[in-house]
Amino acid sequence: MGVVIGDVADKGVPSAIFMARAHALIMAEADMGLTAGEVMRVVNRHITRLQKSTQFVTVLYGILDLKTREFSYARAGHEPPLLLHPDGTVERIPHSSGMALGLWDAITLDERTVVLPQGSTFLLFTDGLTDCRDTLGEPFGLQRIKETLADLSNVNAQQACDHLLETLMNFQDGSKQDDDVTLVAIHALK
Repeated sequence: MGVVIGDVADKGVPSAIFMARAHALIMAEADMGLTAGEVMRVVNRHITRLQKSTQFVTVLYGILDLKTREFSYARAGHEPPLLLHPDGTVERIPHSSGMALGLWDAITLDERTVVLPQGSTFLLFTDGLTDCRDTLGEPFGLQRIKETLADLSNVNAQQACDHLLETLMNFQDGSKQDDDVTLVAIHALK
């Protein structure tokens, strides 16, 4: 199963079109039987050849083996994922630098394989979650995400996303939201 999350720079219609194009390219290349890293490199070549602009997109694309729970992914400048273990500990997956798609012909990707323990939850998110601020201007931040996620070891993926968004909305307390928030969770059944 293919899993993708992305976050395009900037806002408005041109950015939405750019994101739609990147998503369509990933979907098309994913059907070719390539590794996650190969898909991202091909997509980046398409984008940099077709789109001569300053727009770029951060992406994490991975392939989940449903039998082995092995998730092999390539990260192009996107937020590193979090892994909630069944005992409630939250780990930020070790990472190296990765470059966003659309800026350079040759890119460096962070390529990893993680085996999801039974009962674990793997969380992908955009920086809108970490950067969202309360009425005093304090960001929600990575630590709050980890603390909130730590209490969600006994819920499914949708419930984890719903609870994180509800916690974020309560934290915001009506303050203006400057960026979109996207969450993708994978829960490995026991």
